[in-house]
This record gives sequence, structure tokens and C-alpha cells, in this order.
Amino acid sequence: MDMKKFAESEYVTIDDVKTSETKTIVFINSGEEKNTDFGHKLKFMVEMDGKQKFFTPNKTSVQNLILGFGEDSNKLIGQVVKLDVEVIKGRESIIVHPIVSKKDKE
Repeated sequence: MDMKKFAESEYVTIDDVKTSETKTIVFINSGEEKNTDFGHKLKFMVEMDGKQKFFTPNKTSVQNLILGFGEDSNKLIGQVVKLDVEVIKGRESIIVHPIVSKKDKE
């Protein structure tokens, strides 16, 4: 049995983004609210490089998603977004950038 899948995180990680060929995710659901030790967060199921994982966007990413798709998270289902690793307040963070086509801008 290949044990690699048991060693991987069930969440999208910084290493996932850095090693991804596409650096994109597709939203599978509209997300759910989650209370964590770090406050109230959104948790989405996404697909990245053929694998389903959870994704918890930070505030900057949520703001970018709202700018790109509006406030209703149901509109995210099926959307493809680009992920980048950026340094924010001295530490690496995953930042979402909506992919907007020329058609979407019209």
C-alpha cells in the first residue's frame, strides 16, 4: 500500500501551492463556517491538481473572492482561481486571485 496519501495534509498548504504545476483550485462547494482557535473562518472543499482538499482562505483572499465573484459564496462553485504564496506581515500566506476572462469583463 502506498502510504504517501496518509502523509499529506487534507488542507491546501503553502507547499502544495509552491509545487503545483497549475497553481489553481476549483471550488467544489459553497463553503461552511468554522470556529477555530484563530477565530471564525470559512472552509471550502476544492480540487487542486486532481486531489480534493479543504481550503480556508485568509481575510485578504476572502476580500479578493468578494471582489471577483460577489458576496454570495454559492457563486464560487465551479470557479477556478489562481493561488500565490505571498509574504504578509513577515510570513508566507496563500493568496487567492480570481481569474477573470475578457468575456467576464464585458
